[in-house]
Amino acid sequence: MQVVEVDKQPFVDRVPLVMAKYPEFQELYDQIQAVE
Repeated sequence: MQVVEVDKQPFVDRVPLVMAKYPEFQELYDQIQAVE
């Protein structure tokens, strides 16, 4: 698996907005964090 450096800041900035609209996204987000 190739590691690609990605600027996650725009994504991180939107996380609270996504969380508010999609509570189930919290679970997915936690899984993503666990990978790192």
